[in-house]
Amino acid sequence: MNEVPNTAVPFPDYGGDGVDYSDRFVTNEIFDGFENASKWAREVAIGLGFILCEQQRVEEDNWVIELLNDRDTHNHTLIVYPEGHRGVSGLSQGAKEVIREMNDAQAKPKHIMVAIKNKYPEEHPNMRHIYNFKDKIRREGSEGRNMVERMLHLAREQGYINWVSCNDRSNKVITRLFLAHPAMVEVLRTYPLVIGLDSTYKTNKYGFPFLEIVGVTPTNQNFLIAYAFMKDETSTSYRWVLEKLKLLLGEGVTPTAILTDKEGGLMRPVAEVN
Repeated sequence: MNEVPNTAVPFPDYGGDGVDYSDRFVTNEIFDGFENASKWAREVAIGLGFILCEQQRVEEDNWVIELLNDRDTHNHTLIVYPEGHRGVSGLSQGAKEVIREMNDAQAKPKHIMVAIKNKYPEEHPNMRHIYNFKDKIRREGSEGRNMVERMLHLAREQGYINWVSCNDRSNKVITRLFLAHPAMVEVLRTYPLVIGLDSTYKTNKYGFPFLEIVGVTPTNQNFLIAYAFMKDETSTSYRWVLEKLKLLLGEGVTPTAILTDKEGGLMRPVAEVN
């Protein structure tokens, strides 16, 4: 193997000590197979403190190593500073604590970014850092639960009244879910006369219709009674929800008016359950 003089060309100093070592990987030796060529390049790279990225080309059944240009230098400026490189720059422990505190306070990511820049001006995070760490916090808090399991866990932890209907065959797939806060149930039993029901569409990851049930006070103030997720808008699903609502109302209590948007699957169950 021909000896190559150490003529490393320094690049402008961006705050690091970047040096172009391209010439250290130049050789006129013909290698008998890729493994030998790779072994030589790897030894040179390890000796310089780098991890080798390999690119191969076959020439007459022999492997050769060559530069990508004819000037014995890199074809781009060396990256010697950490800004913008997620694996290098990342977030300091202090910045992570800022995100945790502001995330608990329901702060928006853009406000979190401003706080980090003001408190740690020497760091260079981007919005993806913020979103990724917020997602990590969420996953840590989930303790291995998926999205639906976490919602149920939090609801039960906060004392919500809840009913769950699962697939009859597997008993693992949730088909309907009903949630109501105890405080709202007390308000409902005080003002049970007028109840409104309405669904929204495509507002959640699973595409389930989301049914909101609201009441009205004598002073024309609305209050949320309960909400439910349903796999569909069939009469069976609506009947299941209305039966749970009736349990909240208690024995012998019947609303004088139920407001709907004439949803076909809802009209018959309203008449039957009421």
